[in-house]
Amino acid sequence: MGSSTAGKVIRCKAAVAWEAGKPLVIEEVEVAPPQANEVRLKILFTSLCHTDVYFWEAKAAEGARLAGASRIIGVDLNSKRFIEAKKFGVTEFVNPKDYDKPVQEVIAEMTGGGVDRSVECTGNINAMISAFECVHDGWGVAVLVGVPNKDDAFKTHPINVLNEKTLKGTFFGNYKPRSHLPSVVEMYMNKELELEKFITHEVSFSEINKAFEYMLKGESLRCIIRMTP
Repeated sequence: MGSSTAGKVIRCKAAVAWEAGKPLVIEEVEVAPPQANEVRLKILFTSLCHTDVYFWEAKAAEGARLAGASRIIGVDLNSKRFIEAKKFGVTEFVNPKDYDKPVQEVIAEMTGGGVDRSVECTGNINAMISAFECVHDGWGVAVLVGVPNKDDAFKTHPINVLNEKTLKGTFFGNYKPRSHLPSVVEMYMNKELELEKFITHEVSFSEINKAFEYMLKGESLRCIIRMTP
């Protein structure tokens, strides 16, 4: 049976940004009917993804756990996060504020020369540099996930490159949705990927600004936004 809205303009609620940095405004908008090769979907739940303020390494830790890493060292300025990070496989925790030397030196001492892999998720330029410099000479690989400010400059001594450390970047974990998403769903259904523990908060669509607050303050991991009342 066809939908009563098929081929018609519909009206719905939308969160509109009228000014940078200001709260979103819930307004009613018109949505044009789908054109050729397009579909119109009804969204029941959504969430936020802010790569510029990607504040917690827990997602990277989950990937490391699935890859079979024996030691997973979390680095954060907030020591309270270690308790939650353990759920994602983090085995050790380092707070840079607890040391009077660069954190990359601390990690190198902890691991006998550096880690095999590091993943930087915050977008903080100093954290990015530390992530690169803490990997082991010869085979260490640093992967940058967080997005830095446009004026930031990545600076490191050339010897780090000559020593065969590798620096890589990635968007969306290099996943290709069409070919890779089915395998992610299968991993979840087989309970290999534990997605529920990423959800820390839930709000209604009218409270979407609260979801941004949670994210920017580092109080949530994933906040689910209910689109229906």
